[in-house]
Amino acid sequence: LPNPGHRVNVGFLIGQQYDLTTGAALNARSPATAPLAFTPAVKIKETDPNTLELAGIRAVKYVFDYGTAGDFKKNDYVMFRYADVLLMLAETENEINGGPTEIAKEALRKVRQRAFPAAKWAEKVETYIANVSGGKDQFFNAIVNERGWEFGGEMLRKYDLERWNLFGKKVAETRNSLIEMGIAGNATVPTGPYADLPDYLYYKNVGDSVIFYNKYRRPAVIPPVVNVPNVGDNPNGYLRVSWTRSMYNTTTSGPAAYILQQWRGYPDNAGTTPLRYILPLHNSTVSSSLGTLQQQYGY
Repeated sequence: LPNPGHRVNVGFLIGQQYDLTTGAALNARSPATAPLAFTPAVKIKETDPNTLELAGIRAVKYVFDYGTAGDFKKNDYVMFRYADVLLMLAETENEINGGPTEIAKEALRKVRQRAFPAAKWAEKVETYIANVSGGKDQFFNAIVNERGWEFGGEMLRKYDLERWNLFGKKVAETRNSLIEMGIAGNATVPTGPYADLPDYLYYKNVGDSVIFYNKYRRPAVIPPVVNVPNVGDNPNGYLRVSWTRSMYNTTTSGPAAYILQQWRGYPDNAGTTPLRYILPLHNSTVSSSLGTLQQQYGY
């Protein structure tokens, strides 16, 4: 695409979006007069039709062919990734031979060389591979991580974790990490591995852009915030949205509603209980089967 404004069209999209053929600012579909500008703030449940299309940062890995009118685009659909072939080869070599072979290490090397600029290869490729090649289990864990990073957003992770029998463990790790982030985000003096993560994201809307004061770290100096501490204060200050603070409920001293709702089907915090991969049968289906069907997996 011509992309006359040299706009970012892949990765994490935030703020005003543009037609990459003409450079014109895009409007939302509903309402059609609203600018298509993605905002960092998003509710647990979005019900307002005027904000439904705008709330939340978008993650885009493969760009649509916006030059084609209508719903049928001319993009090639990704059926199979070469990186998938390479990582399956590395995994298989490691399993068959009881540890990483040179073939396994070379396959992993090709994937990571594509992922990092050449200036980072010494650290992120060669040193990394040397450090994870000490044995079968260590290399296997590296493959588990690499597939998670490489295929993020491609809907492969669940099936990988199931075939490795790691689904329960990884769900528990994720849930517990989110809780720890929330505890650190609400602490006056945070400690632990998530102490530097932002409790709030501070930002300003400047024209059609969103300018962040901080993105990935808790700021050393808190900027002036609009209407804080009192309504009318700091009219030219920053806006803020809760980040890690929103992951913990200080009233109940437990996980916030987001974590409870998103992970309510996974009660085992240790990750040792087998996960239920199917949904329960409706009670009417069980009743009408006259004893033929029964609920499984503890439903």
